[in-house]
Amino acid sequence: MRRRALGLAIGLSFSVYLLPLVGPHAFFPLATWVLGAVTRLDRPAPWRLAEVIVAVALQAGAGGVWYWVVRRPRSLRPLVLLLAVPALLVAANWVYLIALPSRFLIEAETAPERRRWPVACSVAGWTLTTPGRKPAVVGPAGEPLLVQDDQGRLGRVSVPAPAGADAQCEVMPLALPPATGNVAPVWVGNGGRALLSRVDRHTGAVSWEWIARPGSPALPLAEPPGRRPGHPAPVVSRDGQAVGWGVPRTGTGPPARSVLVTPLSSPAAFADDGVVIGLDALGPGSVVVLDVDPASREVLVAVDERRFAAVGFGGALRWGPVQPAGVEPLATTFRRLGDGWVAWDGYREDGGYVVAWSLAGGRGAHRVPRGRSVTDVAVHPEGRLVAVSVTTSVSIGDVQDAVYVLRTSDGAELFRRFLPRHARSAVAFPARDLFAYTERDGAHAELVLLRVDPAP
Repeated sequence: MRRRALGLAIGLSFSVYLLPLVGPHAFFPLATWVLGAVTRLDRPAPWRLAEVIVAVALQAGAGGVWYWVVRRPRSLRPLVLLLAVPALLVAANWVYLIALPSRFLIEAETAPERRRWPVACSVAGWTLTTPGRKPAVVGPAGEPLLVQDDQGRLGRVSVPAPAGADAQCEVMPLALPPATGNVAPVWVGNGGRALLSRVDRHTGAVSWEWIARPGSPALPLAEPPGRRPGHPAPVVSRDGQAVGWGVPRTGTGPPARSVLVTPLSSPAAFADDGVVIGLDALGPGSVVVLDVDPASREVLVAVDERRFAAVGFGGALRWGPVQPAGVEPLATTFRRLGDGWVAWDGYREDGGYVVAWSLAGGRGAHRVPRGRSVTDVAVHPEGRLVAVSVTTSVSIGDVQDAVYVLRTSDGAELFRRFLPRHARSAVAFPARDLFAYTERDGAHAELVLLRVDPAP
């Protein structure tokens, strides 16, 4: 009798593999999940082994319950299944969808908060923002420090007086339309000029409009011939005097890449119809324009997302190509500052994201603990500090967001502030002695500017 009950219990124990694992978009039987753990090689071996061990443990537990039930099937023992089945279901979902992924995808953060820098000023109701591509430097040496309210309206922050003076921090609203699903600013300059993108509601076609001065109407910006809908957005120079377009040359044979730089006003660096910059010196590969500098007469470009170079208006290579080691950047995750640079992983399937730099203050790299991705990076105007903002990259666990500042000479952490989950704060150094980020407390947001230690 016991042998028969044991055999029946073993057979019934395999029913545990019918338990559904319910994800956010679909559910899978446990059998399918375990089979994937055995056959798929896209996860670490210890993780896959743990999934198999847990499945065997669940089956053993189910077998024990079945054995106890089938020994006296006509008693009240079968009623235990009303509790055992939900318990096994909850246990399987918790282990496979939360506990094991948290164990192998999320790395504990051991760094403590460091908040020694004093507050220079703060403004409630505004968050730090960057329309379009972020420059390497904001503030007096670069583009303005911009903020946005909960209605999507943009403003410019007046930078406080130097340390020791009475600090004032005010937001000057910009006379720009708030961003919508169809119209949004992709560049905003110091003088209130702006480049807008407009998406046609019916066709989805993207067009560009230029606002030459505050309060003036937005005028259409004509695209050069050869541009196609999938081409990247145009890039406005930091002084707002010119715009760069990545375009293929027309003619027979394979299209050669070039950049057309056209004036937005009447700078002396241009003829009326602009300058065409050939990119033959870069060799083959797709090109994205990152920066246009009429004063130095050069453009910064990304080649195949991984290499970066500066080319003069005459087509000569002036800087690079640079391919940052140890990281896999995208065109949007690279910043140049003088002859230096900072770059970080655009996407990483496994392991922690890496931020690397080669700046005037030093060379180095920083690995972000697993379970987090990089939201934003900022560079100090002198290249001696790098600020990093991180957020959770997984939908499980209780990973907090954080902003922190690293010294470029040795990678030492000088400031750290933990933020609520999904805060996704931008970061900036609007002056040599200021660091800016966004504080959050639930729905409340506040722009905070801190005084940076002058000799960290």
